[in-house]
Amino acid sequence: MSEVFKEDKLFLEATHYQAVTLLERHISRREEWSVAKIREEHNYPRLLYQVSERKRLGQPIEIPSEIINGLVITLLTENGITYYPRDVGRIFNPLDKDPSENDPHEEFTRRWTSEEFPHGEGLLDSLWLTGYDMKRLEKDRMAFQLSGLVPRPADSASGVAYTGTQELSTSSPYQNLTSILKETINTTQDELARDICNFMIDVVRHISQDERLHAAFINGNAVAALETNDKTVVSFLLRGIALVIPRFAMPGDGGMPNFRELAKQVDKDKVFSALDLARIKYRQLTKTWKVAEQTALTPEGEESQEKMIAYTEKLVRVFPKIVELEKVTT
Repeated sequence: MSEVFKEDKLFLEATHYQAVTLLERHISRREEWSVAKIREEHNYPRLLYQVSERKRLGQPIEIPSEIINGLVITLLTENGITYYPRDVGRIFNPLDKDPSENDPHEEFTRRWTSEEFPHGEGLLDSLWLTGYDMKRLEKDRMAFQLSGLVPRPADSASGVAYTGTQELSTSSPYQNLTSILKETINTTQDELARDICNFMIDVVRHISQDERLHAAFINGNAVAALETNDKTVVSFLLRGIALVIPRFAMPGDGGMPNFRELAKQVDKDKVFSALDLARIKYRQLTKTWKVAEQTALTPEGEESQEKMIAYTEKLVRVFPKIVELEKVTT
């Protein structure tokens, strides 16, 4: 067994007991929902019919472009689910052993996959109501999935660091979209646009909740590892954090058509900005992992810690607002 796999094994053993509690918490907190129920509650066939009538008559629907751009990039990201279960499975089962039926990490991976599936469904329904070019969307989805270019963490520690941060980062645009949708409802005179925005709010609210709960499970595993005060385990995690956080990129970067252009647009639209990502990284480093406070470290762990302290300071220099913003949300 290689040294990395030995560290993986120690890391997963260190988090196993707490993972049972984290899984129970996840199940108890998650609000069951379905796209089918949201469709019924908002009379989705009626919305589709009214949209098609507006299109036939050449009458636009007052849905702001920032909402449409946000839906497109989040939907394409969610469509990468074809690959994500494979990589989440690698994080919690790096040796690809047959998992026991009672393994909390394996059960979370299955639940995570199941809970993510409706996200793309609900976002697709939403985009059908906007007049977006759905043929183009389908071409972009095919290109993204055929590329196979999604993050592949090197080990359990970097996987936990990546997915914990990524799930928080995925939740953020849904929260921002909710604010934009509410503002549109309050300002538009277009009754159909209001009905469509209400439908979308129901969809993105549930997706955002799921993403936050997934992040809580994954980050909880990281905290459990840190609380062991085992030098090998803590240093392994800090090495993973140091590998991931400075070069962190969302799924889709490299494989999704026009990703950079879309990312620039949603930054400008305040759907998901560079400041949003900087805040999440800062929160992870200072509040979730408390990198600077770790003392049970090997020399390699100390080196990773120093790198991450320096990176945290760099974040504050580039985005000085994050410290004040995080104080407000504490």
